[in-house]
Amino acid sequence: MKTVLFFIALFSASIALCAVSDDDSHPEMRTVWDRIMHAQSYHNMSRGLSLLDDGKYSEAAREFGKAIVENPGEPWPHILLGSALYWAGQVDQAMTEFDAALRLDPKNADAWQLKGIAYSWKGNGAAALEAFSSAAGYAPARPDVQMNLGSIYESVGNFSEAVVHLRRAAELEPRHPLYWFQLGSLYSRLGRDTDAAEALNHALDIHSGYQDALVELGAVEERLGKSKAALSLFKKAVKLKPGDSVARLRAALLLDKAAARPDAEEIIAGAFNLMPSRTGEGIALSVSYSGAAAKGPPGQPDKSADSKTPAKPQSGGPVDSLRRNLERAPLDQQVHISVEMLYIPQPVLQREKPGEAVKGALGRALNSQMQAQKHTPVVLAAKRDFTLPPGDALARSSEIDSIVDELNKAVAGVPPGADMRMALSMETKKPGAAPAGPAQQDGGTSGQGRAPDDAASASRVVFNPRAVGNDMGLWVMGTAWLDLVNEVTPELEALAETETDPVKWEAAGLAHVIAGESRSALEDFARAESRGARETALMGSAVAWVLAGSEENAVDCLRKVLKLNPGNKTARENLKWLTTPSNIQGAK
Repeated sequence: MKTVLFFIALFSASIALCAVSDDDSHPEMRTVWDRIMHAQSYHNMSRGLSLLDDGKYSEAAREFGKAIVENPGEPWPHILLGSALYWAGQVDQAMTEFDAALRLDPKNADAWQLKGIAYSWKGNGAAALEAFSSAAGYAPARPDVQMNLGSIYESVGNFSEAVVHLRRAAELEPRHPLYWFQLGSLYSRLGRDTDAAEALNHALDIHSGYQDALVELGAVEERLGKSKAALSLFKKAVKLKPGDSVARLRAALLLDKAAARPDAEEIIAGAFNLMPSRTGEGIALSVSYSGAAAKGPPGQPDKSADSKTPAKPQSGGPVDSLRRNLERAPLDQQVHISVEMLYIPQPVLQREKPGEAVKGALGRALNSQMQAQKHTPVVLAAKRDFTLPPGDALARSSEIDSIVDELNKAVAGVPPGADMRMALSMETKKPGAAPAGPAQQDGGTSGQGRAPDDAASASRVVFNPRAVGNDMGLWVMGTAWLDLVNEVTPELEALAETETDPVKWEAAGLAHVIAGESRSALEDFARAESRGARETALMGSAVAWVLAGSEENAVDCLRKVLKLNPGNKTARENLKWLTTPSNIQGAK
């Protein structure tokens, strides 16, 4: 993991600054003991950084705590302790340390930046905006600060300010593809397709394998009427990251429109891997969930009717599903969990009225979203990563409880009038195993991909857009992956009951799976099954049941798949994972 490289650079800079600090300019005011403790403080911070990089957050926190005792007047130990606490899932305690750093150095842009990131995770857009504005005031030439500030402005619907700051980030560091991607994505959201294409092509000129930029540019090209170019981009994106269900959805729809139905079916069928095996590197799981306010599966009460009531954690929801999967992970393996929380206003989409053009329906939907943004205090998307080290059942149980508690707080904090989408990915790795392959390096927002089998692909250096240019591999971002699904949802929502093309119903089901809408996904897959696509429809239904919190029904679907086709490897792997018992039962 390279998320502390930023801290290492800042730490080195802080050492240089301390060399000319007021204390050093008056050596007669410092005792020998003061000097020893000062040096020991930096030794502890250095050790803590190494532990932080290894994902040993509790041990890192202890070293940073020692550094605070040894050098109480220095803000950096507090900043680093806050970062360790943040990664350990203790966001409130991390905020306390960032505040302590700011009391010692009110102009510390890094402390303000980290505080803004923590506020973003907690869903407090107004406070995040204030913190990022302070960071920008003290460090106006830092591109990552400008990007965070621009993304926050986008989140609260101030698009003109968002453009200013994201463009400024790209100007400050024009050879960084991330900033061009963020700018291009915003232009795309605003319908400025020509500007979006220019910015996204800048990103791809810098890094041709930037998969997120490929998918976003594909959507732009499709809107510009360049279907062949769009399909080429989507197919390249799927090849780079086979687990990107969004790219698969968009490619499948274009293939189906081009009368290439077998190819469309094949690309959709590859979207339902819950547990792709990776020999020697453990296991991986990634799936997108709807929030507590979303509709449940058929036959269960609709919890989304009263949008004025804040969402509360529910049994069988996404956090409970994550807990079950974490409990299945082998105790001798390290587990990395990546979580994206998207707070979005309701409604995001509207079903197309009979006879109304799809473009008109989409325009109304986007307009509704923008209008809602003006009145919803928080429209955010933030990313968090957690790591569970190898350990015994009791320690693993306690660590899982800490992560689940933090996520439940986030679920409970969904703003009134807003919905939430939670994208969860989990990866386990044996200690000392090689890093994940290219398909696993993106932090994934939906679906899950295998690393390419060929050695040449596996050895490529792959740009990781979700761990670059940010203090902790996190920034406030737009809802790009969800928007790319929403863009084609109106035409899928408008399918008539008489539609006989199973691919269209499979695509509709996949779109709802990506968005975490299990009820609608199950209905769509049932229609696809009745139109002849039984095997793929059952695979999709299994995933939808997992989203709904009913692994028993998912297991039943997978067993039916294996009766139809005993050679379905994905179904067999998914079934093996879902029937793996907890490794920590009875540990408490």
